[in-house]
Amino acid sequence: MSLSKFSGLSPVGCAASIPAVSLSHASSASVTSAAASGSVSHAAPMLSPAAALLLSQTLGALVSLGSAVVKLPQLLRVLRSQSTVGLSLSLYALELLSQTVAVLYHRVHNFELSTYGENITLGAGNMAMLAAFAKINKDPRAFISLFLPLVLTPLTRFPSLLAFLQSLSIPLNIASKLPQIVINHSVATVMQRQMDATRKAWKARHQQQHSHHSNHHNAASLTPPSTVTPMSPASPAVPALPSSPPSFPSSPSFSSHRLPSSQLSSIPFALNFLGSLSRLYTTRTQLDSDRIMLLGFIISCILNGTIVLQCWNMKRMRRNWEKERQMYKEKHG
Repeated sequence: MSLSKFSGLSPVGCAASIPAVSLSHASSASVTSAAASGSVSHAAPMLSPAAALLLSQTLGALVSLGSAVVKLPQLLRVLRSQSTVGLSLSLYALELLSQTVAVLYHRVHNFELSTYGENITLGAGNMAMLAAFAKINKDPRAFISLFLPLVLTPLTRFPSLLAFLQSLSIPLNIASKLPQIVINHSVATVMQRQMDATRKAWKARHQQQHSHHSNHHNAASLTPPSTVTPMSPASPAVPALPSSPPSFPSSPSFSSHRLPSSQLSSIPFALNFLGSLSRLYTTRTQLDSDRIMLLGFIISCILNGTIVLQCWNMKRMRRNWEKERQMYKEKHG
């Protein structure tokens, strides 16, 4: 398989553009096949090679511009909260590594900017996230990762090594997403445990209060009225029963308990998921069903889709928890 088929379609970026040459070849091949079968008159008008090239370049430019805002929602959320809780540093470092290799590889082979421009904008977004990690957490690993493009630039003298690194885009994609998936699972597990513990503590407290009220009622009716003898003036006064229940030890309650937080935004992963789905179609129709590329985008769909589902599940848990807390507050004050 020719390495030129990797022109910009990095599964890590999930938004790379279709190579113009492949698109024009696909269009020409379709016209030739239709003419040979005599079905041109019944088919929809096909684009000329020049029009197909222009369309590919335009789509590539739009993808490059659109990819510039993919990381923006996550970056704004981190800067607003001044927290990176629930985020994986390796996600942004490994994506920057893959995107840097992709840019250098395409520069060495003199591919058009429209075929790999999104790697530049996505890499810039990852560098902004790494800078936020370095500033907020004072993490030296984030600071060192910022120099990956500078360190890797001399590899342009070794095209064969760049080609090998470019072929590792699938393992890098998996390695970058797995830590974030593990973190999301841990956060969801802690959330569930805290909710279960709070419900258990509330139930025990409610039973304790109910038991106290029952004992109070039984003590008041313990002596029959017929056996009560009048007290003489000199008799000591019987202590009155308490009018209010004693205070119980404090325990977690729905009205005050908070779940662990996470600053992860699902928007970038949702956009990457949609981009990977579109690449499955374009790879199948315009790159002769390249198996390596198809596998890369299938894995990317699975990983990004998993993270999106995890974010949705944690959001659902928080929403239901807030409703439960509000119901408890209205019932018990």
